[in-house]
Amino acid sequence: MLLRIKIVLLAGLTILSSGCSGALPKQAAIPTMTEDNLRSGFQLRQERDDELNPRRLRNLPAATIVEQGRNALARGDRTLARFYFSVALGKDDDLIEAYLGLGETLIAGREHQAALTVLNQALEKAPECPQAANLLGVLYRNLGKNREALALFDRAMELDPENPSLLTELAVTCELDGQLTRAEEYFRRTTKLCPDSPAAWNNLGFNLMLQERSTEAIPALEQAFRLAPKKDLIINNLALAYALGNQELRALELFESSIGQAGAYNNLGYLLMLKNQDLAAQGAFNRALDASPRFYARARENLQRLQNRNDYGQNPFE
Repeated sequence: MLLRIKIVLLAGLTILSSGCSGALPKQAAIPTMTEDNLRSGFQLRQERDDELNPRRLRNLPAATIVEQGRNALARGDRTLARFYFSVALGKDDDLIEAYLGLGETLIAGREHQAALTVLNQALEKAPECPQAANLLGVLYRNLGKNREALALFDRAMELDPENPSLLTELAVTCELDGQLTRAEEYFRRTTKLCPDSPAAWNNLGFNLMLQERSTEAIPALEQAFRLAPKKDLIINNLALAYALGNQELRALELFESSIGQAGAYNNLGYLLMLKNQDLAAQGAFNRALDASPRFYARARENLQRLQNRNDYGQNPFE
C-alpha cells in the first residue's frame, strides 16, 4: 500500500531533522589501483556478465524467471530485473506477469516511452487485467496526465473493486486532480478494508487536512500513530493537525520527538504565524534560536518574515 510522502506546502516548516552537527565531513580516501584492485574489478565484471547471460536460464520455465525478476526488482537491481523479464517474454510472449514486471521496472527507471509501449501491449493482451490498467495509470500520473490516469484507475477498480492498493492509487490521483472529497471517499473505503494499516489512516487524515478539516483529521492520524508510533511521517502529520487544531502543546511534544527542540519550536512558530498569532510565533522562533543558536538558520528566516510583515505589511509567504 502506498504510504504518501508528506507534501511540504509551507516553505518555512521543518519536516525532518537535518542532523547537522556543524562538523566538516572528512575527505574520502582515493583508492589505489593495485593489481588486486584490478583483478577484483575484473572478477566483478565477469560475474555480472555471467549473471546477464540468457543461456544460463534456457532450461528454466518463464514463470520461474519472472519470479527472479521480481526478486531483483525488490532489491533495487533494475538492470537484472529488466533482463529477467525480457528473457521471460522471449520464452512466452503471452505471459502477462512478465509484461507487468518489465513495465514496473521501466517506470522505476523513468523510461516512460518504453514503459508505455510495454504496458499498452499488456492491456491489449489482457484487457481484463486490473494490474495492467493500474500500472498504466501510474505511468500517466507520473507524466502529469491525471485525467488519463483516473480513467485507467477507474477501469482497474471496476475489475477489482475491493483492492486497497488500487483504491489508494485512485484516491491519490483524485487529490492531485483537485478532487479532494472524491479522494476522501476512497481513502475511507481503504481504512475499512485495511483497519490495521497505518498508511490507510495517515492518508485519510492528510486528505482531511488538505480540505482544512484538521479537527476531523486528528482521530484518523491518532489511529495511524497508535499503529506506527515511530513513523516520522505520521508523527509530523499528527503534530501539524494538532497545531492547526489549536492544540499547540501536543503539537510541540510530537514535533520535538521527531525533529528535535529547535525544529519543533520553529514549526510551531511558523504555524502560529500562519494563524496571525504573531507574538506567540515570535516567542516560539526565539525558543528555536535558544535551542540551536549557531545552526538553526530557518528560525531566523521566519523571524525576518514576521518582522517584514509587521514593519512593512509584506506578505511573508511571497
